[in-house]
Amino acid sequence: MQIRTATKDDLAAIADAKSHGRSGLVLTCKDKLITYYSKFGFVNEGISESVHGNVTWYQMRLTL
Repeated sequence: MQIRTATKDDLAAIADAKSHGRSGLVLTCKDKLITYYSKFGFVNEGISESVHGNVTWYQMRLTL
């Protein structure tokens, strides 16, 4: 399994949300990325209602 490191875009999205006074961010991801996004403080809310590519997606939320 390849371990993903934070990219400039990942960190920029969080910084941008904070600078615009957002209360948080929500994303959907595949199961293999849940641990990665958890490192930034995202919480897994379970299986998303999103349907794309015959894959199970998980909803993650970061409260700022």
